[in-house]
Amino acid sequence: MRALLLPLTLCVIWAPSFTQSRVAVSGGPPAGRKAVWILGADGKMSEYDAADFHPWMTGLALPAGARQHPQNISISRKGTIIYADTIAGTHLLRLWSWNRYAQELTGGSQETRPGSNGGSIDTWATPVVYFSDDGARFFWFENRMTVTSGRDGDISRVGEFSSWTTDLHGENLTPVVSFSLGECKCDTGACEESCTEISVWAPETGVSDFFFLTRWVPGQLQPKYQQTDLYRFANGRWSAQKLAHPIEVLLDAANGGDSYIAAVPDSGCCGWENESDDVTYVVNDGRQSSLFDERARFHNDDYDVSFMTAKAGFSPGADRVAYTLTATSKADQEIRLSADGKPNSEELARIRAALMELPRVEVLALADVSKVSLSLPHSELIGWLDQQRLLVFQKGQPFVVDTTSGVAKPTGLTAENTASVFIR
Repeated sequence: MRALLLPLTLCVIWAPSFTQSRVAVSGGPPAGRKAVWILGADGKMSEYDAADFHPWMTGLALPAGARQHPQNISISRKGTIIYADTIAGTHLLRLWSWNRYAQELTGGSQETRPGSNGGSIDTWATPVVYFSDDGARFFWFENRMTVTSGRDGDISRVGEFSSWTTDLHGENLTPVVSFSLGECKCDTGACEESCTEISVWAPETGVSDFFFLTRWVPGQLQPKYQQTDLYRFANGRWSAQKLAHPIEVLLDAANGGDSYIAAVPDSGCCGWENESDDVTYVVNDGRQSSLFDERARFHNDDYDVSFMTAKAGFSPGADRVAYTLTATSKADQEIRLSADGKPNSEELARIRAALMELPRVEVLALADVSKVSLSLPHSELIGWLDQQRLLVFQKGQPFVVDTTSGVAKPTGLTAENTASVFIR
């Protein structure tokens, strides 16, 4: 198979929505009011008012596979929905989009051709797509790799990172930023073990005036993070600011990227889960503070169970943080010793007691990150509805929690999991 689809030649496939007649629509939330979207067990999307959970739209069927991969769904503030997946057996991206009608865009590239020395030259790229913050455009981010394999077994790779915007039809392309990743010798035969790639992070609601790019090497056993740059848009151009330290896992950001929540996950591999300390921290105006430190809180050095924050988010005012605390084991599971652990009955009892209440949502104020102001056992964070209210997942349904009183009220809605609920 030979297919080459470049950014400048995105393929647009128009497809009137076959579900249009079965979609019930009643206007949509008033301007400025948030909506809650839920992907149901039937694979259909519904929209509700975030104030009183009145239904605005029900019955929109998404493509097959969307229910199993809700992490590939994005929704703009204007209610446009996209579902992105790769075409089976290729690096090509199929982007299904809905806004009153359905269409498909296909992007990326895949090409194999003979090399001059008897080997082969493979070029591939799979873009990552975000909305613009206003929902009017798409941002495309892409690592484009060319791998040359020689007859003698030598393998090298040349890479390039590119990003651009288009309108929602895949047209009117505008470059954003691009740079070369240079040549890399793949001495082990696997380029991902030694060659740099770029990962992108932007808010779930879309790219406004900032995004983050991290240079990293996936590696064989552990990834190596090299550098994170914060890109900002000002005076008609994008410019980069190198951060003091690379970010391993970015959980949320605000204030044009000046404030962000990040995590350093456990370095365990090869069957071990608790080889190092899981840490979550916040950077606010250049000052770093610890939000969660696994070893300091649980003293779980001797046992192979790891505690971590699975999701975190700033409040709309960016003065508080909520996160989900979870672990790699459940209270009723056998917990073995860590690689260098020694039996400790008191430590094991503390671990089991903590596991009994997980997952747990916690809230703290940035003014004093040492104090948890709200703790909700058996809950998972969905997100902030406003400065006062959280949406959490409990007992198979979303609940609204007042962060001052701690009172949780059911929404009357159901969902399969947190990944199937979106706040916009």
